[in-house]
Parts: sequence; structure tokens; C-alpha cells
Amino acid sequence: MVLEQSGRGARYLPPVPEAELEARAERFGGPLPEPYVAVAAVTAGFGGPGELLDAAGIARAQAQIRARLGAEDEKR
Repeated sequence: MVLEQSGRGARYLPPVPEAELEARAERFGGPLPEPYVAVAAVTAGFGGPGELLDAAGIARAQAQIRARLGAEDEKR
């Protein structure tokens, strides 16, 4: 892989498990985009520190966003 040859391969996380991809697709209500699945088959993420959400984390984040948007609507 080019990234490994360049010394940057260590920055990449392992691939996303198939069960997690299926859970994400279910969470979003349909098949995931092919480019997303292709990248996920190689790595779950890359770069510096950050928060990687699994399907359950995506659901929590969506609920938090909905709650925040609802609170903003009430202020208007």
C-alpha cells in the first residue's frame, strides 16, 4: 500500500467490521454509498485523534442534534 511505503500507514485504523457496516446501513435506513463502503473496507479512519462513532454512537449523536435543534426552535 502506498501509505505504508510512505511511512504513514500507522495513522490508519483497522477496517470497519461487516457487522458494523450493516448496523450503520440499518441506522441510515438503506444501503451505504459504495465509496463509503470501499473506504471502510480498508480503514475505519485516519489522521490524528478524534471520535469514531459506531452505529450506536451515530444514533446518540443524532438524538443530541435533534434535541439541540428543538431547543433552538423553541427560542425563536
